[in-house]
Amino acid sequence: MLELEEKLHGGQPPAPLLLRLATTHERIARQALGVADDPMIDAKAWREVDPQSRGKASEHFERAADYYAAHAVAVSAVDNDAYGESLWRAGAGYDEAGLHKKAIDTLAQFLAERSQDDPHRLQVIYRLGRAYQASGQFDTAIDRLEELVTQHPKSPEAYDSLVPLAQCYLAKGADYWSKAEHLLTTVVSDHEALRPESTEYRDALIELGRLYYRRGDAGDYDRAIARLDEAAKRYSDDENITELLFQLADAYRKSVEQIEQELEKAPPPSRKAELNAERARRLDEARKRFDQVVVALSEQPEERLSDLSKLYLRNAYFYRADCAYDLRHFEGPTGAITLYQKAVQRYEKDPAVLVAWIQIVNCWAELGKLDEARSANNQAKWYLKRIPDEAFTDPDLPMSREHWQRWLDWTSQLELSGSTAAAAP
Repeated sequence: MLELEEKLHGGQPPAPLLLRLATTHERIARQALGVADDPMIDAKAWREVDPQSRGKASEHFERAADYYAAHAVAVSAVDNDAYGESLWRAGAGYDEAGLHKKAIDTLAQFLAERSQDDPHRLQVIYRLGRAYQASGQFDTAIDRLEELVTQHPKSPEAYDSLVPLAQCYLAKGADYWSKAEHLLTTVVSDHEALRPESTEYRDALIELGRLYYRRGDAGDYDRAIARLDEAAKRYSDDENITELLFQLADAYRKSVEQIEQELEKAPPPSRKAELNAERARRLDEARKRFDQVVVALSEQPEERLSDLSKLYLRNAYFYRADCAYDLRHFEGPTGAITLYQKAVQRYEKDPAVLVAWIQIVNCWAELGKLDEARSANNQAKWYLKRIPDEAFTDPDLPMSREHWQRWLDWTSQLELSGSTAAAAP
């Protein structure tokens, strides 16, 4: 009905009609997301609706923004307050629609033209910072978000800015990671206004765990385990739970290296026993969580998995078997041989399957079952011939130097023992 009325005005509707069109489209967009009464729409609302509803919301937010912008122009000479309100809503609408350039232009215009005491000013600065962040302009985003955190530290917009500002620091590279760590720790360490049930606390906890996992300095894997384990327990329904579980599992797996380094220093017997027990515990924890990743992602249709989820799934198949191998659990339903064989079945055409065959060789050889080891070794050699050289430059291939070295050592022994056995008669 409103669109028909717009046509009756020859494409130049009066200001009241423009405003009605704008508010109608905004209401439709919010209803599609199920957030009709929320002044600020967080990312969770967008994530929790189906793609069709997200598309509908984006379309109507854009149309609402266009009408708000037109209304701002129409009333600019006669109603300063209405002009500011519509200009703000236009910028917010473009931002919700994901049209970051239009959002930046409109919100920057608002800041340039409106007074310092405009009630929407802090919301505009926050929106502008997030729009710059979304468009990859991290330096400018940092300037805007830091303005809120330093100059208006008790405002809701400052609280909302803490995690996005930390994310911008993380995006800038390792030189800024200490700043990100400080901000994120501030949020999760008894912040006066942000409690564990808040979105900001959840996001900060997850980002802090990922930061420690990514950095990997001395003690960082232990810190990553603490933060990611807390996040996985608190937010088990988070849409990124499998990513959290993979990183938690991998942090357990990688933390074992530090224990092994201490074991190499020949500690006293009591300390050695303690370290070996902790090493086994962490490897078992890693294997269990890699199992959870495999189960969770295997239940989803392949076409619905992102490239990152596919990588996590593949590596979880291999890493859980590696954990069983390092525990010297070679046989049985959860033993390394069975787990590597499952990886072979799932990824028979993937270059990574060579890793599984090599490790199966190593398992049988460790058990002293040389006939089984030779049979698996022939399979490994056959796969090796099929794999193009460039495949081995893939940084995501779950193949370590230790895998190769063990296989080469066992291959030499198997060939030697095989030729000795053949010559014996």
